Formats: sequence, C-alpha cells, structure tokens
Amino acid sequence: MIRWQTMATPPLLFLFFSDYLVNAYSWKNGLFAKENRFDNTEEGQEAFRNYWQESKPNGPVYLLIDVIEEEVHNEIVPKLLGDNRKKMLAGRCSRL
Repeated sequence: MIRWQTMATPPLLFLFFSDYLVNAYSWKNGLFAKENRFDNTEEGQEAFRNYWQESKPNGPVYLLIDVIEEEVHNEIVPKLLGDNRKKMLAGRCSRL
C-alpha cells in the first residue's frame, strides 16, 4: 500500500506572467509561498535569469499567463480532410 503523505515530492514552481511583472510561487508540503517578484525592466529580467539559473527546479513548472489584453475567440471548423482543410484553415489564418 502506498501512503501518499509520506512520499517525498519535489516542490512545484508556479510562474504568473503579466505584461508588467512575473511572480514566482512555490508549493511544497501543502504550503503556497511567494518566492520572488520580477518587474518588466532590464534589471527585473536579469534578476529573473539569475533566479532561474540558481533555482534549477527539479519538478514541474506551471505557467499562468495573463492574456486579458489579447483577443481570444472560438471558431467552428467544418469537418474537412486533406487539401480542402488546409485551404480553409489557411484562409482563416490570413484573416487574423
């Protein structure tokens, strides 16, 4: 029988990206903790590079990206095959 509570699991790393900053959080042993904040400046980008090289996560890294300013929409694509599908998708992509 496996007891999940006693198994050693690596900490999870969460990176939250917005247009002006990156926040780094870790999840370990049921605790969610803010590790660092990096502004979207040259200094902040350099600090993030240093953080990434030093942290070397050995577990999953989850990204959450703020796309509130992006235009996102769904489109219904008819069931087509082969060249017909390629032409239809190319036409839709050219309109974006």
